[in-house]
Order: sequence, then structure tokens, then C-alpha cells
Amino acid sequence: GIAHKIGTVPLLTKVLWAGETAYSYETKADQQVDQEPLVIGNEVMLVSALQARNNARVTFVGSIELFSDRFPKSGNEDFAKDLTKWTFQEKGVLKVTSKHHHKEGEGEELEIYRIKDNIVYIIEISEYVNDHWQPFNGTDVQFEAIMLDPYIRKTLTPFPTSPEQQSRKYEAHIQLPDVYGVFTFKVNYKRSGYSYIEDSTVVAIRPFRHNEYPRYISAAYPYYTGAASMIMGFLLFSVVWFFNKENTKRVKKKTS
Repeated sequence: GIAHKIGTVPLLTKVLWAGETAYSYETKADQQVDQEPLVIGNEVMLVSALQARNNARVTFVGSIELFSDRFPKSGNEDFAKDLTKWTFQEKGVLKVTSKHHHKEGEGEELEIYRIKDNIVYIIEISEYVNDHWQPFNGTDVQFEAIMLDPYIRKTLTPFPTSPEQQSRKYEAHIQLPDVYGVFTFKVNYKRSGYSYIEDSTVVAIRPFRHNEYPRYISAAYPYYTGAASMIMGFLLFSVVWFFNKENTKRVKKKTS
């Protein structure tokens, strides 16, 4: 079929390309045979695919004969089936079935957390394969806590599943940053061959209240010691001042 060349768009994916010694050029009667090839080597694309940011899919194929029944023995049949299933979103489709976050040791999902709180983030992901949903078998799903920039990025731990389950649970234990403000808990998963997942939750992180700060800070022990020594010195000086009697002798004036 007709070869094509893909650009630098990050959403494009190479599916089937030629070898390093291949080349492609235009064949016209009015052109010389020794013309320069248009595409050479691994840049000669036979099949490429694009998945837009909204998960819409399109596939570019150089020849319709790729899907012809005349070439079933060459492996085109399995390749064509997988390619059309992916294009029409019959495989490689991911979805989030549930998500939850809560403090360690609790189960209630809060809208406001405190700085340095230890929380648990849980998300369940399913994959559509062969006309049914099954647990997604990925190990590189990451969690992010973002306020303008990511303050936390951590890989979620997948849990084992049973045959009757349709989704896999991913979990992460996280300590929130020592920064208060409005944060976004996000799972932004973009893996080639799968539909994109971008799930986000907005939460607020507050500072410590006046009664939640520690009573004594270890870094301030020298100041505590200085204040205590000043108080003890003042009390000792007061005791000495009030209870010290001055011995004075009265001198009688002699009169002549």
C-alpha cells in the first residue's frame, strides 16, 4: 500500500512500519528514476494510529487490501481484527468504577484535611476486553496531589482480584504536605494503546488550629532553658533583696 510519514505529534502511535532498508517515492511517468525518496527506513509508516485527548480514535492504513480475505494466512487476519477492535473501542478501553479517600484508621471521605495528615487514596479501574469488563492489569498508575505544581506523586499499589470481579483496586498511603491551600487529587493515566484516564477531586488542606500545635518544640529547648534560668534568677534575687537585713549601728552624737 501507500506509505506515509508521521510527524512529532505525541498523540500519534506507530503500529506497522517498514525495515531500515525500505524507501518510498512517487512514481510518475514524467519523473526521472533516480529521484530522491520521500521517506526512508523506519520512517516509512504502513499503519499508524491517533487517539485524541477525548479518547476519540482514528487509524491510518496505506491499503485496504490489508483487510482483504485474500491474505489470511500471512497473519493479516489477527492483526486486522486487533486493529479494528482498538479503533472502534472494543479493546483497550479503561474506566474508573469508584474512588475514595479517607484518613488513616477512618472510613469517612472528608472535604477538608489537615496538613501532615496520613490519608489513604483508593481507585478502582476496569478494562473492556472481548465484550466484557475485567480488572485492569496495570502497575504504573500514579497518584498526584497538585496545587499549581505536583507536591506528591506516588505509584498506586494494585490489589489481587478474584475471577468474578470486574475492576482492580489501587491504593496508596500518603502523608499530606506541610502546605495548606486547595489541592487536587488526580490520577492522570496516559498509556499507549489504552484510553486515557484523568480523574480529579478537589480538597482543601488547612493548617493546625491553635490547640493542635505541640506544647513543646524540641528545637526551642534552648529558649525554654533561657527563660527558666531568668525566672529562677529573678526569684533568687528577690528573696535575697527582701530578706537581707542591713546591720546599722546608731551613732549618738556627742554634745559638748
